Amino acid sequence: MAKNKFLEPFSSARFHLKPLNRWHAFRLTYPWTKDQEFMRTYTDAVVHCSPWQWYRAMIRPNARTKFTYAIVPHEEI
Repeated sequence: MAKNKFLEPFSSARFHLKPLNRWHAFRLTYPWTKDQEFMRTYTDAVVHCSPWQWYRAMIRPNARTKFTYAIVPHEEI
């Protein structure tokens, strides 16, 4: 079976795109829910999400039609 290229990091001149699974995406983004301005922009209302609600809202990447990447500057790797 051929290895899926979407599961490998991509690189540009300034950034790396690092694939994330659902759990890593949750851990990275859940602290954002405490920012009222972000939540107002994201949900058009100031709504506090429980960890379980936020985790359920994460997409389920399948490396074919759905993807989750972190944009990481070269200096952080």
